[in-house]
Amino acid sequence: MWSTGDLSPHAGQVFVYDTQVVYVQFSASIFACVENTVDQSVAVTVHRTQTLIDQPLTIAYATEDLTAFSVDVNKYTECMGQPITQRTQCTDYQQTNGLLTFAAGDRAKQIRIPIVDDLCYEPFVKEFVVRLGVPGGEALVGGMYSTCIA
Repeated sequence: MWSTGDLSPHAGQVFVYDTQVVYVQFSASIFACVENTVDQSVAVTVHRTQTLIDQPLTIAYATEDLTAFSVDVNKYTECMGQPITQRTQCTDYQQTNGLLTFAAGDRAKQIRIPIVDDLCYEPFVKEFVVRLGVPGGEALVGGMYSTCIA
């Protein structure tokens, strides 16, 4: 497994990672997202690709801005408490990160990312990325470990 970070601050330290994290991927490279949905979120599906799934597995995930911009959970809650006509400074989605745990036998799990519903005119497609990573470590490198939300 390759690391995208600088290793020098960790020289002399030992890290133990569950190498099974390389056996997960998103079900699609792009997920479509629209505002004004009932649950005000987009669901992203992650699949286990290995055939031996008799052990639990935990993987990290995090969103990253591209042309869409995120807010933290406090700002998102504040924005969604405002009338839709006043959500002009609320950006596009709630910054999201966490751990996704597959129980033994689980083949797929969903990550839900809250979307800001507003009346702002969008002159172009807004996009952000969700990346998978090693819990407590680096993001995984490779196309199957990231997906675009548009």
